[in-house]
Amino acid sequence: MALHTANTDELRARELYKYFRPPASDGESPDPTLAAHAQLVAWRLGAERSMITLIDEHVQYFVAESTKTLHLDNHNEHDDPDDAIWAGCVRVSKAGRLCEHTIAASAPESGGPALFEVLDLGKDSRFNSLDFVVGPPHFKNYAGVPLRTRKGINIGSIFVIDSKVRPPLNTTEKHFLGVVADNVIKHLEMLKDRQDCERGLAMSACISAYIDPLHRSSRPATRNGVRRKPAFHAPSRENAADVNHDEDEVGRLGIYRRAADWLLKGLDYDESGGGVIFLDTLPAGSKSKYGAEESAATSSSQESDEDAQGPIESLAFSDRKQDWSQGAGRNKEVFEIDATEILAHATKPEGNSHPKESVVAQMETLPPAYISRLIKRFPGGKLFTFDSNGHALTSSSDDTSKVFSPPKSSRTHTRNVKKHETGELRRCFPTARQIIFLPIWDSSTSRWAVCITYHKSGFRHLSYKSEFVYCATFGNAIIAQLTKLACLQADQQKSDFIASISHELRSPLHGVLASCEFLEDTELSQFQQSLVDTATGCSRTLLDTINMVLDYSNINRFEKMKTQGKKTRRDLSADSRSKALQSSLSTQRIVDVAALLEEVVDSLVAGLAFENRLKSRYSTSTDVSSTTAQKMHIEDDLPIARSNVKLILDIAVQNWTYCSEPGALRRIVMNLVENAIKFTKDGFVHIKLQSGSAKDLTALPSVILTVSDSGQGISQAYLRNTVFTPFSQESDLTSGSGLGLSLVKSIVRNMGGRISIDSAVGEGTSVSVKLPMVRE
Repeated sequence: MALHTANTDELRARELYKYFRPPASDGESPDPTLAAHAQLVAWRLGAERSMITLIDEHVQYFVAESTKTLHLDNHNEHDDPDDAIWAGCVRVSKAGRLCEHTIAASAPESGGPALFEVLDLGKDSRFNSLDFVVGPPHFKNYAGVPLRTRKGINIGSIFVIDSKVRPPLNTTEKHFLGVVADNVIKHLEMLKDRQDCERGLAMSACISAYIDPLHRSSRPATRNGVRRKPAFHAPSRENAADVNHDEDEVGRLGIYRRAADWLLKGLDYDESGGGVIFLDTLPAGSKSKYGAEESAATSSSQESDEDAQGPIESLAFSDRKQDWSQGAGRNKEVFEIDATEILAHATKPEGNSHPKESVVAQMETLPPAYISRLIKRFPGGKLFTFDSNGHALTSSSDDTSKVFSPPKSSRTHTRNVKKHETGELRRCFPTARQIIFLPIWDSSTSRWAVCITYHKSGFRHLSYKSEFVYCATFGNAIIAQLTKLACLQADQQKSDFIASISHELRSPLHGVLASCEFLEDTELSQFQQSLVDTATGCSRTLLDTINMVLDYSNINRFEKMKTQGKKTRRDLSADSRSKALQSSLSTQRIVDVAALLEEVVDSLVAGLAFENRLKSRYSTSTDVSSTTAQKMHIEDDLPIARSNVKLILDIAVQNWTYCSEPGALRRIVMNLVENAIKFTKDGFVHIKLQSGSAKDLTALPSVILTVSDSGQGISQAYLRNTVFTPFSQESDLTSGSGLGLSLVKSIVRNMGGRISIDSAVGEGTSVSVKLPMVRE
């Protein structure tokens, strides 16, 4: 019976603290809404005064008191001298009090609210010795109903009390008192919902600030022009002796550090203390002793360099469980286990203590195998709740909560495993009232990490629907950040590999080409000459592909450098910014754009004609007529490789001398013209160079290069979604690397220009590039 009563009191206290936080001291002003309810009851029932009380395990809290003439805006003012406040907002022991019997009252079988009524307190042996009965104000009559929450738990009472004997309440008065009790509960629920809403908004703001550091919620909040202090204490970086100061805050540890800080701030723990800890599932690399006395060493975030240790072997817990259950003998034992590494932590100090005094060092005692076992058992996370005596509860949901009963001999091993799991957590967090355990997959290291958040307050209740979901959502944000980091690392490795392998392949290819040229100078048979031509053509094709891949790698590297220096370039003038953008493939120098265009087009046509000649040399199916490239003049028709394709070069007459990047310009012209010729079987290829008209007199001069053709064209879907994607082509049967337009777009963007494409299937394509230029 005593155990049942203790469990009921514990359950009532946990339910009460969802709606009510006991004040730090007595004498605070009452809630005006509750005082209005009490005054309404006093008027309606004709009683001297009415009170509202709330009860936890051992204490009864008077939260509202009112008489008929008491002023609601000032509880010290009243119209009748007898209507002064008697008790006010105070706390007393609940043992032997009237409200203790009220919350235990049950509803009658005939219907109506549960009611506890004493007509004459002086004649009731249970209450005739109370101070307010034998002494002033000599109360005689009492009638009250319990305040029942939606879960059916009585957390307090509303009652009327009078100094004279009154007749019993009639049915209407009982019903009215029950209705007011329901309204009081609704008011408490509304206050709770408002607090939950504010806390939810704060949690959302913290997630936004974590994802986007420039988010306005990440800046210090101000109210009425006064800057407020943060609601949490971040880990002390400067006081930690073993912090890796060289670690980039945007790296892996930086992700966990920021997550610990913002997660703790969103949980908004009170002065009772709490914290957030991120643990790796690999050992920290050193042995950690633990016993009855806790280690005095402090821990902080540090990067482990022992990722190559291999998977953690499964450990048996039977021997350790036996040691932990040996009672007093265990206090003298000190033995060693592998400790997990603390990736990051943030703590809310208890009371006014310094954050440095936190007990994070206790986490060194958590073995990796134990954490791995919890991850396997609770892959989606778990909320553990402990009562004031340290007993774990079977469920932490909002619906049910029951205390573990002592295991019976007939029970299976499952109950023992549960007790062992919660016992180990309790040993590491001896004063924690609730613990959230959340596994996080770290894709940057391809192994699990663990987030553990806890609090020590008996007045705070974490729920699955609110705080646990918030932690799980925050965990998803952490996983996204870690995945992003892993992708960046993989992209960097890919770029480094491409650059390295391109150089490694290009050097032997030069040797192959040189050998083929030497062989051509010797006497060869027709068959041998065809083999040399084949080797030369294949080598040149492979060399061109490698060169394009290398250019792609160089441009990507430059774009990353440009992004990192974006803030600096915002402060540059327009002229300086244009010069900075034009620096990707080679150094800047004075260049005649028109002459460069003619040179590139001439070399392209000659190369295509040479390639066509090589193909016709060993072709056995049909005779392909070849044409020799002629000297190119402006607006001359030029037969190239195919007698039915005309190339038109249209260059306006003006001074085309600028300070620009000849290498970048060559690559732009080469890729655009080569694509136009490649996909045009019949018709024309029109290359036009003109100066751009500047509407703003202060704007830089610009040139516009337009390459149009009457080829096969590009579909609208491919043009809209994939045309600039690296290594992609509209048809898988098309030869080439698929990097041409991607390189052009990257170069144009780095030079501060713009590119636009207009195309229709069967009609042709027009590509226009506008580049800002700087005179000498």
